[in-house]
Amino acid sequence: MEVKRSLRKDKRAWANNIAQQAEDVAKRGQMKSVYDATRRLCSEPPKKIDVVRNKAGKLLTNEDEVRREMEKALCRNVEQTKSRNSG
Repeated sequence: MEVKRSLRKDKRAWANNIAQQAEDVAKRGQMKSVYDATRRLCSEPPKKIDVVRNKAGKLLTNEDEVRREMEKALCRNVEQTKSRNSG
């Protein structure tokens, strides 16, 4: 839940930053830059990654397998971070 909140906060900050840049360049009359910023804000979100491999290199196509592998990877990263911080 905390990760989702953080992602939403980061996305909001990113969008606000682009909007602020668009306002600044609009005041200077650089309409191409305004158009580019608008296109970045309104474009379709990036597509999901369809291909995930486990640690052994096996291709995972089932959504449950992918979710389990992502959870394992996250746990490994947390454990590595804890061991670095405690050592």
